[in-house]
Amino acid sequence: MADAPDWPKVLSLTVHEFRTPLTVVAGYLRMLSTDRVGPLSDAQRRVIQEAERSCARLSSLLSEVSDVAHFHQGRLSFLRSPVPLDDILAGVVVPPSGETAVTLEREGDAAGSMVEGDAGRLRTALSAVASAVAREIMDGPALYVLTEIRESAGRREAFIALGGEAEARGVLAAESRTLPAFDATRGGNGLSLVVARQVVEEHGGALYGAPGDHPRAGAGISLPLAGTSS
Repeated sequence: MADAPDWPKVLSLTVHEFRTPLTVVAGYLRMLSTDRVGPLSDAQRRVIQEAERSCARLSSLLSEVSDVAHFHQGRLSFLRSPVPLDDILAGVVVPPSGETAVTLEREGDAAGSMVEGDAGRLRTALSAVASAVAREIMDGPALYVLTEIRESAGRREAFIALGGEAEARGVLAAESRTLPAFDATRGGNGLSLVVARQVVEEHGGALYGAPGDHPRAGAGISLPLAGTSS
């Protein structure tokens, strides 16, 4: 029987094979958008802009596939250092929901605490989770980010609850062990949630869904505080 494929290596090769033609297509689109091959009508320019956005999304997706491959190969690098949780939360970015901007409402007593990890990757991971939850919230365009310090398994950790106000407060009020598992495979998010879960777990943390009938409309994230053994 033939050996099973080395899937992380296959993913890495796939990323390499797709990136070359994608780079060429993006280059031609840039040439068109700057009128280097002739002027464009307004309608043509809008088509080019949509194509450029699609190329950017494909590039982002390839980066996510590459991260998954590197994680399983033990090559996903992390620049670990103590960082204020508030700095990570301040860098969370949530794209507009349709035509409506999503407002982040932050409150809680853990924002001034220190966690140890890769600040850039944690910001990206939390942004992915926040963006997924923002698409599911039931009570308007405000996404609540609530924090508190918890004791869990003999260590202190920062716990972050996200969701509409009711969902976020429901997540914060629940014990971690009672929360459902976070769905990292929901549609419309590429692989960003898969990568986010891996990043959080690599930092010794965990991801949770929301209690009740709408587990996707909220999420919980735990991260050990700096100086706390995982």
